[in-house]
Amino acid sequence: MSRAAIQRAERIRAAFQGEAPDSAREVRKPAPLVLVMLGRAVAIEYESDKLNGGGDGTKATYRHEFAAGDVLATDQDGRTLYVIGPRLRVNSRGIVD
Repeated sequence: MSRAAIQRAERIRAAFQGEAPDSAREVRKPAPLVLVMLGRAVAIEYESDKLNGGGDGTKATYRHEFAAGDVLATDQDGRTLYVIGPRLRVNSRGIVD
């Protein structure tokens, strides 16, 4: 993985969180050979102390409801989950689609 890829990931995290990450590191995960759809992705809840996307820097629980075309999938090992949507993005507003 290139330093440029790590810097792009740091910028996404900073936009989402409202501040730069303490650190970023490379995690090697082979690309999946196969993804299988498990069902429609309905919503996700997560905790964050983000400053952007409605956050004030204190830990809070956020809920994102997915659009009708978003799906939940897993890889051939069933060990990694993927939420896939034609318009899903992470930016300063949070998870958007």
